[in-house]
Amino acid sequence: MHKLTLLRAHILSIPGEIKIEPDDLLTFADNGQILADASGTNDHYEFRYKGNIIITNYSGRADQLSYWLLQWLKTNQPEHSQETIQFEADILNDDSVDLSLTIDLNETVKVESTAEGIVLHHADEPSIEPVLLDATEWTLSANGEELETWVQGG
Repeated sequence: MHKLTLLRAHILSIPGEIKIEPDDLLTFADNGQILADASGTNDHYEFRYKGNIIITNYSGRADQLSYWLLQWLKTNQPEHSQETIQFEADILNDDSVDLSLTIDLNETVKVESTAEGIVLHHADEPSIEPVLLDATEWTLSANGEELETWVQGG
């Protein structure tokens, strides 16, 4: 559960007003699955699980914590769905809550055979960068037939 370890470290290092003590942060991997290629053409596999983050006696702002979680997801799980984070809160008093966050996580494990033996490493996530194309005209075609053309400023 490499990503869960990274997420825990990220939460503990959030700057500013949010200060979470390590003893107040519990992390669990729930409903886990290991997905593998049944045909046996490669040995790579994937973990899919729900990362459950419990923060006890949390007295920070929910919007600030949400921001930092979303920033972590941008880098570590850029293709996440809009519903990837669920939460529950137990209101303890006017100043604090016990907060449970559930985050859908997946991580690919690459398997390499080397002279020294088997090497396992977690694949980096693809970065999603906007693609800017320098074009003034676009044409949509299907089966060799032009369906529609758009002209910049037209």
